[in-house]
Amino acid sequence: SQGEGLQRFDRIDDLIELQSSNGIFYLQRFIQCGSRTSHDWRVFVIDGQAHCAMRRHGLNWLNNVAKGATCEYAILNNRLRQLAESAVQALEMNYGGVDIICDTDGCYSVIEVNSIPAWKGLQSVCSLDIAALLADDFLSLCQNSCLNQTA
Repeated sequence: SQGEGLQRFDRIDDLIELQSSNGIFYLQRFIQCGSRTSHDWRVFVIDGQAHCAMRRHGLNWLNNVAKGATCEYAILNNRLRQLAESAVQALEMNYGGVDIICDTDGCYSVIEVNSIPAWKGLQSVCSLDIAALLADDFLSLCQNSCLNQTA
């Protein structure tokens, strides 16, 4: 949703304001990240393999690029790679944008797996041609599907 309509509630009594959301609720526990500035990572996984990552720094508690977050290239360490690949595999997705945050205790958590991830921000800091990777993966799936139908 590009961060649209997200609200942060600090008290249970604040949930009364949810009535204005047309009965659609997506509740998630807030995770305070382990540094002074709000940030998370977006890891792009295609065909089960993490290809690239960026660190997003939000203007407030939201780290969405569409909401003004800045992006910087991030090295895919083993922790980020394993979490992202496992999350996409658990959901049986062919590709996805996996958002990961590190809390104040140093624990990494997957906070969201996007099935139609925006990657404009990621492409701006990554040298890989993400569109080409997605197209190659799609064509490979089509070719495999055609081969399976003729067998």
